[in-house]
Amino acid sequence: GMDCEGFSGTDGRTSIFDYWSVGTLSRNVSGYSYDGSQLKPEEKSLRGWYAKAGAVAQKYEALSVGNFYDLMWINQHIWVDAANVYAYLRYTDTERFLIALNFAATPRRQRLRIPRDAWQLMGSKWNECVQPSDIMGNALFVGRDSVNKIEDGGLEVEIPAHDGIILKF
Repeated sequence: GMDCEGFSGTDGRTSIFDYWSVGTLSRNVSGYSYDGSQLKPEEKSLRGWYAKAGAVAQKYEALSVGNFYDLMWINQHIWVDAANVYAYLRYTDTERFLIALNFAATPRRQRLRIPRDAWQLMGSKWNECVQPSDIMGNALFVGRDSVNKIEDGGLEVEIPAHDGIILKF
C-alpha cells in the first residue's frame, strides 16, 4: 500500500503478505471489535452503504439467487451513459428488480429501456402498469409507467454519483 510494511513498497499497491497493514482495514478492526469506530467519515459512509446493500440482498431472494438479465445491450446506444452506468434486472417468479449503478462522480439522469422479452421472462402481462418502489431510498426520480412505455420510452431515473439504485416492480 502506501505504507512500507510487508513485501510492498510505497507504490499504492498491496500484496497478500501485507493485507494486515491496509489503513482502512486496520481502522475497521478497531481493537478486534470490527465496529468501524475508528474509520474516517467517508469510510463509515461506504461501510454503511455496504451493510444496507447486504441486508437488502439477504431480504430479497431475487437479489441473492435470482435470474439475471443484462439491460446494456438495449440501452448503450440510446439514452444511457454506458461508460459510467450499468443496469440489469434480477428476478424470480415472485420478485422483479431493476439495478442501476453509476460509476461517475456526478449524478446521472437516465432513461432505461426494459425490452419485451425481459418482461415476458419475468412473467409480466403486456401493458401492465408498474409502480417501481425504491428499495435503497436513494433514487431521485421514479415515474409510474406501463410496461410498453418502459420498453418504448424508457423508465426515467436519476442515479446519485458513485452509487446505485434498486427498484422493485
